[in-house]
Amino acid sequence: MIVAGIQVRQISGLAGAEILSMAISAMLGLLKLAWCLVTGLFRYRAALQAEILILRCAVSRRNALFSAISIGSFSLVSMA
Repeated sequence: MIVAGIQVRQISGLAGAEILSMAISAMLGLLKLAWCLVTGLFRYRAALQAEILILRCAVSRRNALFSAISIGSFSLVSMA
């Protein structure tokens, strides 16, 4: 039997349509796996970048607070 240009032998009583449906389901399974891997990598990378952005904002706020405190204390010390 020839299916899509490929000669397919009948395996243990399975018809060509059954073999074709098994091959298609196997290919769909591989495509789903590849899709999950790719989206998982992008999702991980996006989460990592979001965490870095949040930490940078926290550090810059902390540095701004310490610089404001040091500038204020310096001006109070210099006036006294």
